[in-house]
Amino acid sequence: MVNTINKLAEYLHTALDITVTPQKWIGAGTLPFYLTEIYDFYIIKVLGNPVIVMSHKAPGEKTPAAIQKHYEAVIKNRKEAGLYLCDTITAYNRKRLIDHKVPFVIPGSQLYLPDLGIDLREHFRQVRQSRVQFSLSTQVLILYSIINRYLGPFTPAGMAGKLGYSSMTMSRAFDELEMAGIGKVKTGGRERLLTLPADPRELWELALPYLKSPLRRILYVRPLHKRHVFEKMPLAGLTALAMHSMIAGPEYQVRAARNDTRFINNNGIEYEIIPLPEPGAIELQFWSYSPGFLSTGETVDVFSLYLTLSGETDERIQKALSEMMAGYKW
Repeated sequence: MVNTINKLAEYLHTALDITVTPQKWIGAGTLPFYLTEIYDFYIIKVLGNPVIVMSHKAPGEKTPAAIQKHYEAVIKNRKEAGLYLCDTITAYNRKRLIDHKVPFVIPGSQLYLPDLGIDLREHFRQVRQSRVQFSLSTQVLILYSIINRYLGPFTPAGMAGKLGYSSMTMSRAFDELEMAGIGKVKTGGRERLLTLPADPRELWELALPYLKSPLRRILYVRPLHKRHVFEKMPLAGLTALAMHSMIAGPEYQVRAARNDTRFINNNGIEYEIIPLPEPGAIELQFWSYSPGFLSTGETVDVFSLYLTLSGETDERIQKALSEMMAGYKW
C-alpha cells in the first residue's frame, strides 16, 4: 500500500536518519501470481544495500510461518536482502517473525533487519553522536512523560515539582525539545506551555536519537549478609532484560542505583568489592539519574534499560531488546 511504504520512508528517516526513495520493484513480474496478489513490491537502498520490500496489501495478518515461506520465495537466488512491511502486527507474531529471522518493519513501532543489523547499529551510533544529545533533565522529562502518559500541556514550574528540578532547568528542557522539533511550546500569560506528541510511541521514536545511556560505572560486590541494602534497588541489565524477554539471565544479579560514592566507602561492613562477577554476587550499576524514580515495578523502566543495552553487539541481546519493546503496552 502506498501509504504504508511512505510511512516506512518516514520511519527510517526519523529513527535512523536514513533517506530512502522507494520505487516499484520490476523483479516482481518474475514472481508467482499468488505473491503479487498478497504483496506490493518495492526496492529501496539502506546504507547502500538494495532491499526488496514486501508490503502487505490488505488488512489482516498472515501467519509468521506463511510470511517466512513467502519471504524465502522472494529472495531465493537473489543478491538483494528483503523485508516484510505491514502497518500492524500482534506482539506474538512479531516474536515469531524474529524467531524465524524474517526481517520486518512496522513503521513507528519496530524495525528488525538481522542481515543489516551490524551496519544499522553502527549507523545509529553515528547518528546519535552527530546530534546534540538531550541534557539529563530533558531525558528524564521525556521518559517520565512516556511512562505516565503525561503529555501536556504543562509548565516548567509544574514539571519542576514532579521531577525535582528547578523551574529554570525545566525551562531549558522545554527549549531543547522545541529546538529538536519534538512537542510544541506556547505562551499563555506569563507561563510557557509544552505539549508533547499525543502518541507515547511516537514520542519515543522521535526522542530516541537524542537520548543516551544513564549508566555511568559498574561495581561488582559480594553481600556479606542475607539481608542487604541492594535488595531495595531495582533490577537492571541482563537480569531485568530476562524478566521482559526470553533471554536467560546471568548467574549474578544486576541492580541499579543513583551515582553515589558512599557505596565505595562501606569498609567491608555490608559487602566486599570484587574484581569480576561471580555466582551470587551483584553487578551494581551507577546511573546518572535515580532508576527507582522511573521504575514502576521490580525492574528499572524498559526505556532506560533499552538505552543501557542498545550498544551491545550480541545478537541475542538485540533480539531480546526488540522482543521487550514489542511487548510493551503503549
